Amino acid sequence: MSTKTLWTAEMLEQLPDDSFRYELDDGELIKMSPGNPTHGQVGAKIISRLSLFVEANDLGAVLALDSGFVLSRDPDTLRAPDVAFVLKQRLADLPQTGFPEIAPDLAIEVISPSETPRHIERKIQQYLDAGTTAVWLFYPYENRAVVRLRSGETRSLAGNDTIEEPDLLPGFALRLAEIF
Repeated sequence: MSTKTLWTAEMLEQLPDDSFRYELDDGELIKMSPGNPTHGQVGAKIISRLSLFVEANDLGAVLALDSGFVLSRDPDTLRAPDVAFVLKQRLADLPQTGFPEIAPDLAIEVISPSETPRHIERKIQQYLDAGTTAVWLFYPYENRAVVRLRSGETRSLAGNDTIEEPDLLPGFALRLAEIF
């Protein structure tokens, strides 16, 4: 009988760079291929607009997809959203090395066509259960977005709709037409 190896965040950190991204889902190592140009372009637009706003208003830090967050332990779940935002008052919780054991205040995922609804829902729930206030999902191949809040609220957006989160990012508004 073979026993499945449960990975930890510390084991993941020791993996050599092979140009793939990895996450942990209840100790299972998940290998993720690099994103395509559409994925990268949408992510870059979100990061640039959000970063400019956050820095201008001294609200915290915007982190790119290389940033993993340990959402739970034993077994470990570590997720690396395409874009993350951490409030200024929580920046001290971000270590210089290793993965922080906090959830981002805002997790943003650019959804690839290969991601299944079941997989997406699982990630959303892991973020929210760990304390993330809001998860923004961008579907570039459908020109739409979905906002999920820890409160249970869900908002679907498309076309010229504006995505905003006044409790986390007061004054920030992003028209979907600017992203897609």
